[in-house]
Amino acid sequence: MKFLQLHLPATNDSGSEAWFRDGYEGIIKNFDAYAALWPSRYSRKKLEELFQVIHPYYRRAQYDLVPSMGELGYFDVSKLLRYKHHLCEQCWLSVDAAQTATATGSYTAFVACGSFEGIIKVLSVRRGRWRQDEMHSQLKDFYEHIFRLTGVMPEAVVVESAAGGYGIIDMLSNCLPIVPLYARGSKEERASAVCWLVNTGRVAVPDAASWLKAFLEEIENFPLCASKDMTDAFVHALSYASRPAEFKPHQLPAEIVQYDALGSGSSSSIDPDGDEFYSLCDDWEGRF
Repeated sequence: MKFLQLHLPATNDSGSEAWFRDGYEGIIKNFDAYAALWPSRYSRKKLEELFQVIHPYYRRAQYDLVPSMGELGYFDVSKLLRYKHHLCEQCWLSVDAAQTATATGSYTAFVACGSFEGIIKVLSVRRGRWRQDEMHSQLKDFYEHIFRLTGVMPEAVVVESAAGGYGIIDMLSNCLPIVPLYARGSKEERASAVCWLVNTGRVAVPDAASWLKAFLEEIENFPLCASKDMTDAFVHALSYASRPAEFKPHQLPAEIVQYDALGSGSSSSIDPDGDEFYSLCDDWEGRF
């Protein structure tokens, strides 16, 4: 949809905060810098006095005209680190899959993350409204894109067992390393369980990317954002690194056969009840 938008915050010191956007013509006009919107009533000094005694949320909403969750938010994007190169030691994907494609319904979102020297890097994000068959093609293409981007084959594709995720698990488990996720609690509860990774400076995003602006705006304003698809997929990716309880263990085989160069084999028994989690949790505990 196209709009005419007027943005007039109480301060415009740089001359870039106040603007008029014509969505029909694709034109943005910036207004000259001014000390205050109503200098005779609220001088710059008076505004600073007001800002000292009001909550940051109300300053952003009422004076800066940028409403957000403020300190009530889950993800503090100012704590995100920045990186230039997609260097990583291991990487994985996560999926938040919509049930089907609609003109104005939910998106399907893919998030790729990798780890390097104890830091989680958000490598790439892709979202769209796709039919099931298109969704599967997009996911396989995204998987290959991450391999080309990093040179590391993604070790897991985390898919929530819900909505369109069932189709991905059923149809693509034979060609992708699908790891079903059994989410517990609401979206907000799941986000609150992993947001500390962002808020303590253990997650990094690239300096520049086509998807970066929309991604940061969504996670910063979660859960008041218009759509939560990228945030859900991001939370799944962080859960893979830190919350093994959301993944069912799979059984190791009761016997392992080892072959030498001459082709002869020897077998050894292992604990048939041994569990293996698709998680980086053990590694993370040692690092942090």
